[in-house]
Amino acid sequence: MGKHVPLLIEAFGSPSEVQPNTFVFPPFLLDKDVMSLITHKCRSLGITINACMTAIINTSMVEVARDAGLKRNNYVITSVHPVDSRRLIGKSSKPYLGYHGIPMTLTMATPHDVKKHFWEYAKTLDTKFRTKLRNNWICEERVLNEISRPEGYTHEAHYSRPIPVCYDYVFSNLYSPGNYTQGVGRLIQISSIRNKTVFHKASYPSVYGLFGFRGQVRMEAAHSTAAVHKEPSLRCFEKCLTVIHDVSNATD
Repeated sequence: MGKHVPLLIEAFGSPSEVQPNTFVFPPFLLDKDVMSLITHKCRSLGITINACMTAIINTSMVEVARDAGLKRNNYVITSVHPVDSRRLIGKSSKPYLGYHGIPMTLTMATPHDVKKHFWEYAKTLDTKFRTKLRNNWICEERVLNEISRPEGYTHEAHYSRPIPVCYDYVFSNLYSPGNYTQGVGRLIQISSIRNKTVFHKASYPSVYGLFGFRGQVRMEAAHSTAAVHKEPSLRCFEKCLTVIHDVSNATD
C-alpha cells in the first residue's frame, strides 16, 4: 500500500462511524444530447469515454477540494479501474465465464485550473492509460501486490482489521455508445435495473460507475461512510454532473 491520502479525505477528514457501511446515491440519468456531444468530441480527439469520464471525476474532486480551501497548483489523484483480463486471452469459440476484472491504478497530477484546459488534460490521461494497458500493467501491479505481502499473509487476517485507504476512487465504465438494445425480449422486458456494491472495508473511499441501459446513460456514485463524509461525496457527484455539461461545450 502507498502513502497517498485521498483528496477528499485530505480536504474534509474522515467521519467516526461506529457501524460503517456503503452508501449508494440515487442514480442520475445523463442528458442524451450532452452525452452525444461528449461522445463526438472523444471520437474527434481519439480518446475513450473511459478517459473522458475519469478526467471529469478528477476535475470535480479538484474543484470541490479547492473550494473547501485546499489550494495548491497541482493535486495528485489516484484512481482504480477494473480492466477486463480477457484482453490477454487468445481467441476462443467458447464463452469466457466468470469475473475477469483486474484492477489497474492511474495516478494523475491534476492542475487547479484543469477545467480551462479539460480536453488537453483528458488527452494526456488517455495516452497514459493506453500506455499502461499496452504494457500489461495490470499484470505487473498484480504481481507487485502479491510479492509485497508479509510472510504468512491470509485474506482472513488482512480483512479482519481496518485497511489503509490509499486510492481516491474506483471508476467502472460499462457504457458503450453503440449498444442500444438491452433488456428487451419477445415476451418480457426489463424496465429498470439497480447496481449494488459494498466496499466500506476496501482501500478506496468512493466508487463511480457509468452504465448504459435501453438508450439511456446512467451515472452512479457511492461512498464508504467509514472513509469520507456524505456531504463532500454528494458535492463531488453533483460537481461531476456540472462538469459533464460544461466540458461538452468546451472548445479546447
